[in-house]
Amino acid sequence: MTPLLANLSGLALNWLQSRAAEKKTYAKARAKRAMLAAETEAGWAEWMAAASVSGWKDEAWTLCFIAIILACFIPPLQPFVQQGFAMLEETPDWFQWAVLASIGASFGLRGFDRFRRPPNK
Repeated sequence: MTPLLANLSGLALNWLQSRAAEKKTYAKARAKRAMLAAETEAGWAEWMAAASVSGWKDEAWTLCFIAIILACFIPPLQPFVQQGFAMLEETPDWFQWAVLASIGASFGLRGFDRFRRPPNK
């Protein structure tokens, strides 16, 4: 009976050791994934900072938004602003997403899922 107990205890010990090794490997993989995510985030921020130094696109979008906002407060221009937004709503989805991507790239925004349109009524 002793050899049987020795074999069973050996199997149990091997199982526990392999389980501990799996957990250690999993923990290392999670740590590496977290480190890569942090490096990617830092790389994106660095790239955006470098791109904004010589870029003109963010200034162009800012001026565009300022012009639209100002036009909203000038009564003779209000119908044109309203018609313009109505026309933009009729553009294809791919164009609307392209505009959003351009604005997002200009201002360094990521994750456009926060800006989802409400469903059509």
